[in-house]
Amino acid sequence: MEKQCCKCGHFTAYFEKAYCCYLRTDCGNCSVRRETVNKKFTCDYWEPKSRKPKVRQAMVINSLADAITNISVIKNFLEDNLNN
Repeated sequence: MEKQCCKCGHFTAYFEKAYCCYLRTDCGNCSVRRETVNKKFTCDYWEPKSRKPKVRQAMVINSLADAITNISVIKNFLEDNLNN
């Protein structure tokens, strides 16, 4: 596996707006070097991208559950104040 910037965890791709979608460009931002780099560039700061979709999915589900709880608390508070 080549250690190219497009496969690095510090790389964020640039996109350009097309007619009906966004297209990925050949360059992006490196958060370590703090400059625009080509996606085929390599450097000593390369780290693999972390890909943990199950962890992210669990975090989203937990956040949604917390939001629903907060909304229901606010709803109950408003209903109690309207009835008094």
